[in-house]
Formats: sequence, structure tokens, C-alpha cells
Amino acid sequence: MTWPRIMLVAVAAAGSMAATWIMICSVLPSIRLREAAAVNLGSSVVANTMPAGGALAMGVSWAMLSSWGVGTEEYVLYTLVSGTWNVFARLGLPVVAVLVLLTDGRPGAGLIAAVAAVAAAVLGGLIARNRYRSWAYREREEDLIVARGVLVRRVSVVPYGRMQFVEVTAGPAERAFKLATVQLHTAAAGSDARIPGLERDEAARLRDRLATLGEAKAAGL
Repeated sequence: MTWPRIMLVAVAAAGSMAATWIMICSVLPSIRLREAAAVNLGSSVVANTMPAGGALAMGVSWAMLSSWGVGTEEYVLYTLVSGTWNVFARLGLPVVAVLVLLTDGRPGAGLIAAVAAVAAAVLGGLIARNRYRSWAYREREEDLIVARGVLVRRVSVVPYGRMQFVEVTAGPAERAFKLATVQLHTAAAGSDARIPGLERDEAARLRDRLATLGEAKAAGL
């Protein structure tokens, strides 16, 4: 196998995994990309290595997702969408195989692989941009409204009095762009919320304001 063909297969494999993780984040807006990667890879390992792996993989994915606050209805939707996605992904593999065969030994094989990589990067960037733009929040007198989701729109209402603590986090990508995420923790894990992609000053301001309001409402003031 020539290097262009190896590159094309590697790009297709990496693109397939990344697209699956992005799909999970789109269906379950409360899930981070690293959590989507963990549940996808973990359930895939179980499904492909253990007897009755398919059923066990569903149990593993449910245990992981429910621990992150995903409800039953959301999990059912995730199962249906991911099942449909897997069917289309498998149908796409023969297309990649045909493309590899057509480029075998041709001088333009490297160019085709490069174009495929650029197209995958552009598509991933567009999806990430739409996911970022789908987040919105509004501070009201008694609660905070957080809306998010591309394929599935989800709106959460978090009363200030139910907030236990508020923290600001920033992963490597966010630090590179001087951004941060405000994470709200409540008494029930299913009602936790987060607001990503905020500027650091705005994230700190929102954290302090929500913490102050939470303490005041909890004290009955």
C-alpha cells in the first residue's frame, strides 16, 4: 500500500471517529466532546470484544451518560440517532474503498487525500461553529435560562436557590483562545448546566454573580 493510500485511509478513519463524537454532542448538548469520545470508544470496545457485546455496550453507554445527567428520553433519542448514523457510516466505507482503488498508482492520489483532509477539517469547523453559536443564556430575577443544541434544542431553567456552587473551567483549546466555561452544579446532577465559550472576564463576572445570587436565595433573602 502506497503512502497516499495509507494517508487516505487514515484520514477517513480519523474523520469517521471525530464525526461520530460531534454527532453525539449534537444529539446530547450537555455532553462535552471528550465525554462523547469516552462513551463511543468505551461502548465500541465492549461491543467488539465481549459475548453479547451489543447489549452490554448499551448498558455501558447508559451508565456513563446517566452519570453525566442524561435522562431516559435523551438516551432513547441518542440510541436511535447513533444507530442510524452507524448504518450510514458503514455504507460510506465501500465508497472510501473504491476511492482508494481508483487512486492506486496514480500521481494525483496524494492530492485527493489532501483534498479529503481539508474537506473533513472544513466540515468539522462548520459543525463546531454551529454548536458554539447554539449556546445562549439569560439571567432572570429568580433563575438562569440556558439554551443549547444543534439537532436537538434543549432549554434548561436553573433556579438560583438550587445552585450549590459555580466554577470556571478552561480546557487547552479554550485557554488558547482566552475563553472559559462556567459550570453550574445543583443538588440534582440532571439539572446541572454549563455555559462554554465565554471570555475570561465575563466568565468570572457571571460566576461571582451566580454565586452571590445562589447564596442569597438559599438563605431566603
